[in-house]
Amino acid sequence: MRNREERVRKKLLVARRVEALEGFRENKLGAREVWNRGGPGLCADFGHSVED
Repeated sequence: MRNREERVRKKLLVARRVEALEGFRENKLGAREVWNRGGPGLCADFGHSVED
């Protein structure tokens, strides 16, 4: 059961990153900024802060 939950969670994280990259193409923001804008705590999900 846990493996299934992790797969779903990873898919959601990837989807949020894809949305952020689409925003990058439209808005011409810095790639690093848009990557970190994927959602509140996106990078924190991997154990480090957005600023890292």
